[in-house]
Amino acid sequence: MVDAGQWLHQGGVIKADSIDVQADSLTVSTNLQDALRQATISAGDIRLRGADIRLSGAKLDATDTLSLSARNDLTISAAKSSHTADLDVISGSMGNRTRGGTEQAGSRMAQVSGQWQQALGSELNAGGNLSLSAGRDVALSGSQVGAAGSTRVQAGNDINIQAETTINTTQLGASSRTSSVNNHRQEERLTLSSLSGDRGITLVAGNQLLAEGAQVVSQEGRIGVSAQDVTIKDARIRTQDQDSENKRRGKTKSHREEQTERAISIGSTFSGQQGVTIIGREGDLTVTGSALHSGQGGIALQAKRDVILDHTTDSEHRVSREESRGRKTKGQYAEETLRENVLGSTLSGRDGVTVVAQQGSITATASALHSDQGGIALQAKRDVNLNTATERESYYSEAYSEKKGFLKKRSSLSVARDATTREKGTLLSGDGVSVTAGNDLTVSGSAIAADRDVNLQAGHNVDIGRGHRERHALPTGREEKKRAAGQRWHRFHARQAVEQT
Repeated sequence: MVDAGQWLHQGGVIKADSIDVQADSLTVSTNLQDALRQATISAGDIRLRGADIRLSGAKLDATDTLSLSARNDLTISAAKSSHTADLDVISGSMGNRTRGGTEQAGSRMAQVSGQWQQALGSELNAGGNLSLSAGRDVALSGSQVGAAGSTRVQAGNDINIQAETTINTTQLGASSRTSSVNNHRQEERLTLSSLSGDRGITLVAGNQLLAEGAQVVSQEGRIGVSAQDVTIKDARIRTQDQDSENKRRGKTKSHREEQTERAISIGSTFSGQQGVTIIGREGDLTVTGSALHSGQGGIALQAKRDVILDHTTDSEHRVSREESRGRKTKGQYAEETLRENVLGSTLSGRDGVTVVAQQGSITATASALHSDQGGIALQAKRDVNLNTATERESYYSEAYSEKKGFLKKRSSLSVARDATTREKGTLLSGDGVSVTAGNDLTVSGSAIAADRDVNLQAGHNVDIGRGHRERHALPTGREEKKRAAGQRWHRFHARQAVEQT
């Protein structure tokens, strides 16, 4: 046993039959920036106790039990590194033969610069049971915690299970006598946090629990979660690309620009083979773009106030513009596309799905609640709302051309536009479906399906409406002008179609 005011392990391996460390400040960290060895502790039993415990890119392997106990905060995070570079590389000229002779190798160079980050998550493994506890907060970021037995996490204040984000930024530029290109790319990458306990997982927070892109899995047992407020949501990856190009061919010059932005959602997953139970003791329970699943048990959600099953989106937005100009010609082209896909929450349990809002409302948007053998039951003291979310796709293009001749000039403009919106509703499906609202029950653009009975009850109103789909298109739009001495000709044609179902 080690008893100290401060205990610091920053690289290499500590190995023993049993390790028991007690310190006011306890840190196990890996220096990833300088590529040093990972800080590792390996033993049959590992027990770390302190006022504050911090693990950063650390590895703890226990063949039996693993216990971390902090009087204040317990922080388990990823070690990060960041590197920058500015390089010149050969760009396409490697002794090419041209009409002017042999081009000197290396005469064209490209410039590559950027900043690149890496993350190494902490890893905690136990052959038996695993326990994490803190008097205040437990924070797990970009790390993996697993046990062959049961896993228990307890905090007097908050439990946060989140992903670690790294950002890579790259700038590329190259040029020759007749052309130049530039590319800028910024890309986010996620290191997700995972929590596993083959025989069961228990999470208890005195205040709030936040799971963001978290993967919580029990292959043989149950998952139990209890906090004042519970939020289970997605983590997001964002990517941005910017391209530009300039060309010259003869007397014609051209310029092109393109920008693309993408956002991708990675939802949290809570999967317990024997069941998943989540309780918001005094506040709300919110699930956004995530999945709760049980292969042999049921799903049970309960909040004192509101239960919210919400959606997130994947999106892509692209804008491009081209322009060319010659001695007698001119052309311009612009294009924009937008896509938004809805990703709802999914609750699936073999033995049924139960959602209870003791003093508030239940709102499910573009989500699915399903059971192969059990029933679906929703009960709220106030309202129950089954809503839709809107998916969007749009396209717009505009092309302009101009040509000059002797005493005349001809120009044309064409426009195309297409926009579609779709409503994605909520689905309740099971052996039987029961929905009870103390006040109002609203079903909008959603579906309820049951092998046996469907029971809808409301203290006041029941409102059932359908969703809708819209499409607006301007497939062709063209305007031409031709001018000569004393003569003008003009024609315009446009068509717009609207389809609504």
